[in-house]
Amino acid sequence: MRKHWTAAGVIAMALVAGSFLPLSANDAIRLDATSEATAHASFQKMMDHADDRSKRDLAMAMAKINLEGVQSAYEIVQRPELQTMSIGRIKDRVAGMTADEIVALADSIDGIEMRDIPTP
Repeated sequence: MRKHWTAAGVIAMALVAGSFLPLSANDAIRLDATSEATAHASFQKMMDHADDRSKRDLAMAMAKINLEGVQSAYEIVQRPELQTMSIGRIKDRVAGMTADEIVALADSIDGIEMRDIPTP
């Protein structure tokens, strides 16, 4: 009987320890585009699990995908849905993607240049 408890204890400890390890490629968070609410929740989860640089890259990627096809600032002023960048607006385009895949998609978009604002 003691062997069973020991084995169960080892398994339980491995599961707890595994929950503190970074996500592997197979466990990466994917955008759930079932609804706008699930898209926002899964995008927020991606942001929560990202380091500072990855958060910035992901936010800029989301903005760039939102702006694809926009020709001018005038168009942004005329289209209220463009005035607030949202994962909900592009959820169907990035459905099922990981953060890295969303960034790669944004990198493939021509015609929009995103730059970091230097911090003092």
